[in-house]
Amino acid sequence: MYDSVESAITALQNHRQSEYNRTQATHYLRDHPSDEGNMALAAALDDNDYGVHWAASEALATIGEVAVPAVLHVLMQADVSHRTMSGAQHVFRANSSDLVRTESTDLVVALHDRTEKVATMQAAAALQAKLDAA
Repeated sequence: MYDSVESAITALQNHRQSEYNRTQATHYLRDHPSDEGNMALAAALDDNDYGVHWAASEALATIGEVAVPAVLHVLMQADVSHRTMSGAQHVFRANSSDLVRTESTDLVVALHDRTEKVATMQAAAALQAKLDAA
């Protein structure tokens, strides 16, 4: 269905595409990880279409450690949504990387209380520092 990361990102970001097509784009991006694709998937954690939101969180969790910077980037935005926080919580809990699952416990706790955006941003920054040092 897609022949490049760019075409999958375009489909994912096109809200006039069907949920099926946009979900298939997340699968392509999962199978062909890139920084650009990871950022598009992380942005899709805030998608209004639940199927796309869920598929993006599953894709990021499967990609694992290399997708974490994109997820942390969206979590450190002042306007991070509850939907994004929920999707990110799944990314860290179901992550394919043992290191990410182990090191993200404080962030997962902060994400659970979706009213504490500052605590989430602080925990995200702390996780980034831990992973940079590892």
